[in-house]
Amino acid sequence: DFAAAAVLRTARGVAAALAHLHRSNTTHGDLYAHNTLVDKSGAAKVGDFGAAFGYDGLGAAAAPLVERLEVRAFGCLVEELLERMEPPPPAGVLLAAPLATLRTIVELCMAPDVAGRPSFDDICAALHLSSFDVRP
Repeated sequence: DFAAAAVLRTARGVAAALAHLHRSNTTHGDLYAHNTLVDKSGAAKVGDFGAAFGYDGLGAAAAPLVERLEVRAFGCLVEELLERMEPPPPAGVLLAAPLATLRTIVELCMAPDVAGRPSFDDICAALHLSSFDVRP
């Protein structure tokens, strides 16, 4: 089981990595738990880029949809982390509000309407606005 702070820290790190990739019109292509690494400091990294590809040539209409497909994979990853989290803190505890924000983000990431899902930049902004201290 994972501590709440570790779940939040991992979600933030993975979202930041994927936002960076997609700003370069590149998709990871295989985002899931086994390709998510956490170093000794607790920082999340994304590994195994064997399925990654650039999507520069897809055009302005299609490119955002490629990102939104990977957003769903991010939602699945975070949902799995939340399911494996230690019992969540009670309401009013420092991390309760950020965890609620994270659950909302997961719902948005899993939306059936691909075009209606948030971008990774949107996800990063929401996690930043949810401001929480996740230092180990």
